Amino acid sequence: MVSPWINAATYSFLIALTLALKTGGYLPKDADRVLSRFMVGITLPAAIVQNLNGKTVDPSYFQLILLGIGFNLIPLAISKLSSTHNRIVADRMAGTSGFNIGNFAVPFVSGLFSSDAMVITSVFDIGNSLMCLGLNGMFIAGAGEESISTSPLDLCKSIVKSVPVMTYLVMLSLCLAGVSFPDQVMVVVEKCAAANPPVAMAVIGTSVNLPIDKANSDLSSAIQILLIRLLAIAIEIGILFVVPISQVMRETLVVLCLSPIAAMSVVFADQYGLDKGSIALANIMSIPLSLLGMAAAISLM
Repeated sequence: MVSPWINAATYSFLIALTLALKTGGYLPKDADRVLSRFMVGITLPAAIVQNLNGKTVDPSYFQLILLGIGFNLIPLAISKLSSTHNRIVADRMAGTSGFNIGNFAVPFVSGLFSSDAMVITSVFDIGNSLMCLGLNGMFIAGAGEESISTSPLDLCKSIVKSVPVMTYLVMLSLCLAGVSFPDQVMVVVEKCAAANPPVAMAVIGTSVNLPIDKANSDLSSAIQILLIRLLAIAIEIGILFVVPISQVMRETLVVLCLSPIAAMSVVFADQYGLDKGSIALANIMSIPLSLLGMAAAISLM
């Protein structure tokens, strides 16, 4: 098995490479938009199918789905309280919510914990994915300026149109029914799913605006987003040491909470006309912080 540290270094290299290619003019300015559509429409749904195909969801783990949902709501609430300016609130909501579990946390969990931890990760990620792939967008749109606000009916329609969310709902139904796709189908799905991590990193890399200097507010906004994110993580980890769960579950969830910001944050920024540069920069800055946090958590537990 490839070391999780090598995976993290590879993903970081992909972000730097795509950023350099965009800055050097080898990629078009709208490359992030094209790549994000490719990710949301093809590679991410394939990764969801691969992760859930043939899995059984134990009803006793239902609390993990609720934690995945609730831990997405915490940074949204803090962002809402952090400013009275609608646009700033929407930027911070988009930049702080969601956990990048598939690309970063899974290698750590699978490499350093027992097989039970992978089941815990998968079930927690159900709640996390339902939020960060679609439902968080409802809160972000509602918090934004009037030009990007929509009615509840329109928001529900946008959720239904979300390919990743609908893929998750279909796969959950199949899991509960005990139905799985045949190997012939999964061969194609796995090829598409394998492309999701590099595509997700490319979306982040091509969304950053350079140069970042004193005249550019990206860095200041990114730091503010990270501070809200860190406060939310502290609250979430505190909750994990209060709720009655097993030690294995607690250790696994602590690592998951320390995951970097979800790549979908950049997609939401583009969808709702938010400060994509700041959000992408915060996403990149969250990666080394997450790696240090995961390493510290693993050594202390």
